[in-house]
Order: sequence, then C-alpha cells, then structure tokens
Amino acid sequence: MSVISLFNLVLGMGIIRRLREHTEILAGSGSQEGLTQPGHRIDDVAVATLGGGTFARDSLAGPTLVAFFMPGCAGCKIALPEFISEVGQGRYAGHRVIGVVNGSGEEADALRDQLAALVDTVVPTATRDVIKAFDSSVYPAFYVIDETGTIRQSSTKLAEIDLPVPAVAGN
Repeated sequence: MSVISLFNLVLGMGIIRRLREHTEILAGSGSQEGLTQPGHRIDDVAVATLGGGTFARDSLAGPTLVAFFMPGCAGCKIALPEFISEVGQGRYAGHRVIGVVNGSGEEADALRDQLAALVDTVVPTATRDVIKAFDSSVYPAFYVIDETGTIRQSSTKLAEIDLPVPAVAGN
C-alpha cells in the first residue's frame, strides 16, 4: 500500500510541476520567441491614434514605449493591470507611450478604450501596419524605441523595461 501512495505522490508532484511550466508559457514569462530584439530599426510607419494624433517613426522625439496587447491572451490579462498601474502612477512621465491592440470585436474595442484613456492608442485600422513595422508576433510585447526608430529594449514582461529618466530643462 505504501508503494502505491509513494507512486501517487511522485506522480502528483510531476503533474503540478508541469502545470506550473504550462502556466508560465501561457503567461509569456518563458519564451521571447516572436519578440523583435534590440538593434532592429522598425519599418517606416505613420498611423493615426484615437486621440487624433499620429505615431510615426520619422517624427519620434525621444524614447517611446510601445505596448502590444491582444484580447483573449492570458499573458495580456496578467500584464494589463500592471501596465495601467504603472502609467497611472506616472512611471513613464516625460515619455511618449503608445498602445497597440491586435484584434476586433467588443473585447478588443473595450481594451482599446481602456488604453486610450491613458496613452496614445493606435486606431484599429492601422494596427496591422504597426505590427508589421515592429515585426512582432508575441503578446504582450513591450518595446522602447529611440528617436531613430531603433528598438533599444524589448520584453514580454513590463518589469524588464526601464525607460531612462527624461532630462529636466535648465540642467
């Protein structure tokens, strides 16, 4: 009887370990596959944002954070509250932040509206152009690009993104 109990214990531990690994993969905390790496210059892009502005590679004024989300993405559901909190607390003050939502339908529209209340958010009809410009195929994805449109940082985890403190005028 104790052999069967020991077997069940070992089997249970293996299943739990595998479930944890699977959860990490779904949350995007494992692989960086599909994430465009630093050093890549994004393709020329000029698209409208929901606030009436424009996001264009050739008119970047300094470090810009671009955040990609997709409805139904498990990792996005985990990363979105952190992103909203960080933006709301002013972590990226002095920097331009762009939101990109890949998808259509009510859930995508709600996500887009939620982001648009905090950051410049790309209009739905231009989303594909931005995804193509970044050559990104993973969600969530966070990129810091410089004034030339070159990716300086990329990650599926917001905590790994560290924007430089903007210079204060007069110093």
